[in-house]
Amino acid sequence: MRLAPHTVNILPGRTAPSQTLPPGGGLGKPGFPGPLRTGRALPDPPTGGSVGEPGPPMVTLGVTPAPGSEGVPSGSRLRGQFAHAPGNNSKTGDQNIVSSTSRPATFRKRYYRSIAVLWSDLRHLVSLRGRGSISPALRERLMLTVTAINRCRYCAAFHGYVAQLSGLPPEEVRRLLDGDVATAPAADLPALLYARQWAEAGGKASPELQGQLATIYGEEQARAIERALRMIWIGNLLGNTWDALLFRCSRGRW
Repeated sequence: MRLAPHTVNILPGRTAPSQTLPPGGGLGKPGFPGPLRTGRALPDPPTGGSVGEPGPPMVTLGVTPAPGSEGVPSGSRLRGQFAHAPGNNSKTGDQNIVSSTSRPATFRKRYYRSIAVLWSDLRHLVSLRGRGSISPALRERLMLTVTAINRCRYCAAFHGYVAQLSGLPPEEVRRLLDGDVATAPAADLPALLYARQWAEAGGKASPELQGQLATIYGEEQARAIERALRMIWIGNLLGNTWDALLFRCSRGRW
């Protein structure tokens, strides 16, 4: 089931006006929010995958089935999705990230370009220590949601396995890795929508969204959610940094 892109406040009782996105709007297009589209190929992060670059404007999202989307299978493209960059505009569809010429393509995932950025993330993680906890199932749903954005193949494999040990059915794991949060429990949905926008924006959230998260889950549980997001963010980018090294050493063959 796909979700129609629109703008809805995740806080009950408050509704923001709908926004209509022009064709082509989404991640990496300045001035337009990145819509949540579940069950579809994920958007590529900005070329080069640098950390700290400003992401798309933060908006709040709700979930409503798109007209005519009932019964549309999301499918699971785990292997191709995390091994290669989707969204190739060639006539043959998704292609290997290595071009047909001898010149290697650009590595198209977020990764750490410097130790200083990694150190900053580690310090941020330490600052989130404290009380508050979340269930193992919610933690794994959050981590799979962020991994679906950053496309770390190592985290996808590991947390896909751990999620099943935590009680998530295999079908839900596949859907989460495909960007589909519609099958998640209603109580977890605001946190997953927050996690998706947080990851699309480069590991950041607006004060308004942070306040809504704390209102829904409480200060301590919201802090635990932020902690889980920062942990998987660091893991994703470390995995992608290793892949970026392989990519360069192999001249784009890996």
